[in-house]
Formats: sequence, structure tokens, C-alpha cells
Amino acid sequence: MVEVDCLGRAAAGAFRAFLRQNYYEATGTAASALTIGLALDQLEARAQFDAPERSVHLRVADHAGCLYLDLADDCWRAVEIAPAGWRVIDKSPVRFRRPPGIVSIGSHLDTGKLLSLFARPAALYQRQTEWYKSCSANSANGTTLF
Repeated sequence: MVEVDCLGRAAAGAFRAFLRQNYYEATGTAASALTIGLALDQLEARAQFDAPERSVHLRVADHAGCLYLDLADDCWRAVEIAPAGWRVIDKSPVRFRRPPGIVSIGSHLDTGKLLSLFARPAALYQRQTEWYKSCSANSANGTTLF
């Protein structure tokens, strides 16, 4: 079995602090290192053995005949690109990961100008689909786009 480190060191430390705080608020006593470790082991086991496996994408994804572009903003918005047109959505049906240093498109680019690329979706959809799939393949190989 391959072990996957889902949290970086900083995030793992923050999660330990979160567990410690919640334990203290619930019991009025401090949690020992053993208690925190057992809680983390239990959560990791549940995630590894009881939870469904899901695909995670970097910046672009292809799902159910649509392409999704992660805007990497604080609201987790994405652009859904379909043959009939595009729209900004608040909840993407695909999951994205955001490595350190990923740049929010909305904060550095005019989203309207960026999305004007998709103004003629029927004519451009096939070409864009091929481009985004090649971007996804590069992302899977560790190449960061945008």
C-alpha cells in the first residue's frame, strides 16, 4: 500500500493544535501526545480504508462532457466550460488540489477577458478540450500551469 501525505508539515501541526483545542474545550483537560496520536491514527485509518477514493486535479479537469478550470480563489470557484457555453460556478463537481504557490486567476487577471476565450464555445470546444487535456496531463506529471 502506498502512503500518501495529504497534509504538509504546517497543516499537520495546525490540525494537531485544532484537535488539542477541541479536546480541551470538551473535557477541560489537556490531551496527551498519545491521545492526539491515537486520534490522528484513527482519522487516517478511516480516510484510508473507509472513505471512497476520489480523483483530484490541478487547475483543469474533464468531467461529464465539460471542462472545469479552477480559479484558485478563496471561494473555491471554478469555470465550467461546456459545448453550449461557460459559467462561473461556486461548487465544482470535481476536486482540485492547490499546491503552495498556485496563483489565483481572479486576483491577477480580468476573469471576463480570460473567459472571452470561450465566447464561441461550439466552434472552439474541441480545440479547448484537447488543450486542457494536455494541460491536465502536464499537471499530473508535476508541471504547474498558470
